[in-house]
Amino acid sequence: MKRKVVIDQAGRLVIPKDIRSRYGFEPGYHIELEDTGAEIVLRPAQLGDPIIRHLENGFPVIEWPGQTQKETYDIVAEVRKSRDERNPKFSGE
Repeated sequence: MKRKVVIDQAGRLVIPKDIRSRYGFEPGYHIELEDTGAEIVLRPAQLGDPIIRHLENGFPVIEWPGQTQKETYDIVAEVRKSRDERNPKFSGE
């Protein structure tokens, strides 16, 4: 997919909303920029050491700086789904 965007006088460009949504880019999200000599590549950045925090129910979650809250909750949902498939007694049914 190709898009043309305009760089403003401050040197900023706007990543189109549909692309930001697809990749989970939110305000404050870190993006890695690579100049290959032939092109400029943008990708989600994995920065720093992981942070372990606990949800309200005590469930531990590992986050990396730059990871969005949506990504964190998607991971939690996937872990719960996997757990429930392995052992239905945890599914709350």
